[in-house]
Amino acid sequence: MNNLLNVGYKRDLVQRYDQEAQTLANLTGWSLEDIRRKQPTVEVQTQPEELPWWRNLWGSVRTNVNQWWS
Repeated sequence: MNNLLNVGYKRDLVQRYDQEAQTLANLTGWSLEDIRRKQPTVEVQTQPEELPWWRNLWGSVRTNVNQWWS
């Protein structure tokens, strides 16, 4: 689950950097390409890492047990 959150965070970060670059270019008149070149790069995985089969098994068992006790 942490990996999925990390992927989502990085995607949001890329969007935020893009918006900040556009705002800075509009306010200052600087070249958008120059601003983007100087920004930090963020690597985003296209696919989250696969969980081992046994994690999926125990995750589903835990969900079923929680449903029994609800």
